[in-house]
Amino acid sequence: MGDAGPDVASSDNRLDEPIYVRRSKRTVRGRASASSSSALARIGAVVWAGRSWQLGAVSIALAVMYAWSYNYFAELTGDFTQAVVDRDTRRFSAALFWLALTIVIGSLASTAMLYVGERMTLGVWRRRLTDHIADRYFRPRVSFQMTLLDGRISDADQRIASDVTALCQHCKMVVFGAPMYMGVLPVVISTAWFCTTLWIKVGWFCPIASIAFFLVFAGVNRVLMTRVHDVVKKGLGAIGAYRFAHTYLRLHAETVAFLAGHDRERQRSDACLDKVLDYSMQESRWHVPINFNANAFYWGTGAIAYIVPGLAWFMLKQDLDVNTFVAVATIISSMLYQLAYLIQLSQEITQLLAVADRVAELLDVLDDIADANQRNDLLTDDSSDEEMTAMIRIQVDGKRTPLRRTSPGKFVAYDRIVFDMVQLKTPTGRILFPGGVSFAVEAGGKRNVLVMGPNGVGKSSLLRALGDLWPIHSGRIMKPPAGVYYLPQRPYLSLGTLREQIVYPLGEELLSDAEATRLLTAVQLSNRARDLNVVCPWPEILSVGEQQRLGVARLLFHKPRFAILDECTSAMDEDVEQDIYQLLLNSGAGLLSVAHRSTVLRFHHDLVKIDRDGRWHIQRLEPPKVDLVGVV
Repeated sequence: MGDAGPDVASSDNRLDEPIYVRRSKRTVRGRASASSSSALARIGAVVWAGRSWQLGAVSIALAVMYAWSYNYFAELTGDFTQAVVDRDTRRFSAALFWLALTIVIGSLASTAMLYVGERMTLGVWRRRLTDHIADRYFRPRVSFQMTLLDGRISDADQRIASDVTALCQHCKMVVFGAPMYMGVLPVVISTAWFCTTLWIKVGWFCPIASIAFFLVFAGVNRVLMTRVHDVVKKGLGAIGAYRFAHTYLRLHAETVAFLAGHDRERQRSDACLDKVLDYSMQESRWHVPINFNANAFYWGTGAIAYIVPGLAWFMLKQDLDVNTFVAVATIISSMLYQLAYLIQLSQEITQLLAVADRVAELLDVLDDIADANQRNDLLTDDSSDEEMTAMIRIQVDGKRTPLRRTSPGKFVAYDRIVFDMVQLKTPTGRILFPGGVSFAVEAGGKRNVLVMGPNGVGKSSLLRALGDLWPIHSGRIMKPPAGVYYLPQRPYLSLGTLREQIVYPLGEELLSDAEATRLLTAVQLSNRARDLNVVCPWPEILSVGEQQRLGVARLLFHKPRFAILDECTSAMDEDVEQDIYQLLLNSGAGLLSVAHRSTVLRFHHDLVKIDRDGRWHIQRLEPPKVDLVGVV
């Protein structure tokens, strides 16, 4: 539908404020001041349920087994060293056996833990989070409202298709790690085990000194990573814009080719790429001190592993026990090398937090839109008495018909569509139809209405309001809760067969070959009947006129009580247009049409003429004639 532009209207008390400017207090306050940890908590509440707890428990058990094997391996190095010093072959052989067994157990535990971690993050979590988002995103009108009315998120597709997957991949790396690269879970459990062992062997000094050494470098790393977080987040947004530029070019490749606009599109693409590279270079510059800090910790670990137990021996003033000294040094070294993984994970954690922020923002906006839609939904006959007390009347065919009031701007009806003093408002504050537009469409083709007027006066905006895509500034709309079918200027053609295009959004098994052929013949597309089961990019195969006729075939298949036609025949020649409108008239559906050609006047009872200044008037037309021979 689109001749009025992306105008927006408000349906609550804040009528002077465009809907896409309004924000829920939770969203504004949440994204402005809450830490990234709150975003992770928000997402965690979604993914941690059911099977996640079971897999999490298994992962913890495997991490404990890994920690035990790693700790025992470190302790065995003392026995191994003592056996070599004492030239004790029996003790040496036993140490070799237990070392080998420990390696096998540790390898099995870490491998199983990584497998379970992948199952949980890339399988269960990704499915749960994607389903949670899809349950909200694919509700009626939500994608339209998010894209054209809300305005806070312009790359929902990237966040759903890419960011959710990236989030789960980063979670897997941060929590569980990778082969030869441990994550937070095994490192934390191993560190706790190592500290306990050190405490038992030599007291408090060694574990506390080792942890203090780590905390110094971890604190520096934390300060550096907070600076790079915003850069990473903006870089992800720039990548989304760059991808969208190429997607947009693909969708309009033919038009760009006709206009020889490839140089201009190249400039747009390069501008997006420049932003991507700029953020990438900013991130790389921050990586210099971050990597220096990580390397300093890595190299310092080798020295600290011997300095700390050496200082402990000086403090204890005991005789040197080679077995214990080597075991303690190995345990400290193993613990610090494990903790080094956490510092090395800092870049991964930054990516995780940035992606988590973007996904949490998406969840916030989806919840805001869902809340707004719930407040504005039509009430049905089982509404409370208080909600049904107010009454108004509207002029239909010279009669004053009472309507029951429900939520603001909406009424429930079953036999007609009525606009009663409806006003819409643009984001700039312009009022469409200052006096309020009023007309009625009746079912069964008893009263068809044609809306005509210059571009930009709001004709298609009326249809959006009827379809609940726009809120209403003032006035009331009455419509049935079902049986209203919208046919836009360029119908949506999904990915699938030609049969699927006709039955969309239902299943193709509902349409037989005979019925499909009859419908295609009726809309003068009989030459396409052989392609019923062919999967093609139909928007690229069919001309715009053929797409419009296919849209009419879809409408005829669904047999609605009301057909809302937004310039749905504009790409057809006049002879074909006359045949198509006669077909629609014969179908018995009540017609509400937006058109520019006067040749379609004869298929309607009333003409609503809108002037450039928003004034309108209704003109009675000669009743159309139904050709029963042409009924499909």
